[in-house]
Amino acid sequence: MTVGSSSLLLNVRFSLSFAAGTTDGAGAFDFVQSMTEGTLLWDTVRNDIVVPVVCTEAPPDDYYECHKPKPVLLPTGCKFYTIAITTPLGIESV
Repeated sequence: MTVGSSSLLLNVRFSLSFAAGTTDGAGAFDFVQSMTEGTLLWDTVRNDIVVPVVCTEAPPDDYYECHKPKPVLLPTGCKFYTIAITTPLGIESV
């Protein structure tokens, strides 16, 4: 980055390409590295299962726009519910 230039910080996300795996091994399902378009299946999983279950509010449209051309699989930059976990010893952690 040069002096005087500007940049935009984006909220975190995992894309479909991330799910495709790396050079040490491929991912599962129909993910491919360098994916630039979503699929009906994974867009539906994200929109109808992941976002309503784990996000306290749905990410705005510009959240998805700023990550183009990579489609968002897991919107980890949105506000997530805190889940209390009880260990076998009965110790709770958040």
